[in-house]
Amino acid sequence: MSLDMPKIDCHVHVGAYNVALIRCEGFEELAQLMQRANIELACLSHTEAVFHSMSTGNEKLFRELPRYPQMRGYIYVDPLRPEESLAEIRRYLGHPQLVGIKSRSEYHGVPFDAPAYRQILELAQKHRLPLLHHTFSAEVAQQMARLLRHYDIPCIVAHSGGPAWRTVVPLLAELPNTYMDLCASIIDAEKARTIISWVGAERVLFGSDMNLISPFWTIGMFEAAGLSEAQLQLIYRENARRILPLGL
Repeated sequence: MSLDMPKIDCHVHVGAYNVALIRCEGFEELAQLMQRANIELACLSHTEAVFHSMSTGNEKLFRELPRYPQMRGYIYVDPLRPEESLAEIRRYLGHPQLVGIKSRSEYHGVPFDAPAYRQILELAQKHRLPLLHHTFSAEVAQQMARLLRHYDIPCIVAHSGGPAWRTVVPLLAELPNTYMDLCASIIDAEKARTIISWVGAERVLFGSDMNLISPFWTIGMFEAAGLSEAQLQLIYRENARRILPLGL
């Protein structure tokens, strides 16, 4: 059973969420849920950084991380505030639990191939920081395909397009630095198996979207896909160890 395998979760939130009832808001509760799901490392962004104050949320995350060696942190960046975003990256560059940067272009109404993201990606590439990017439409995937081909950093395609995964994944499959994170509140039959057939198990990462979504929901998707043990080990652990600066 894949539930018994140690996992590295590349897509995790901490803090209160403004779009759903979340019963697991804090770091301690998250640590307990990780233990139940056999998640050895979780890569987090703070919901306050995403929805309210970028700098305040980032500060709350990186202030608490030293208490939790099983957690890593994404710097959230806002394309509406490119200079502040660059300052946030520089501020946390020396943090030993920094794993990369995260953004959601759609939420800010800024195209991913806008000048602001070019500035951010140039600094991320300079410091070899991976990107986790919320990707829920073909339009955003097209923008990503145009821009990411010019940068040599790993990009985790968060949600792999959500309901548009059948269009989004082929758009980004040709870029070898893109990796698919399959979490979503609705999981189509054969989604995992189909995406793996398109990009290979070497380019799929386990991301649960907890605390918004239970990690067992995404684990169930992979368990139902009829994957081999070798494929599951790549998805759950080995791919993340290869592409993310986890400090292991």
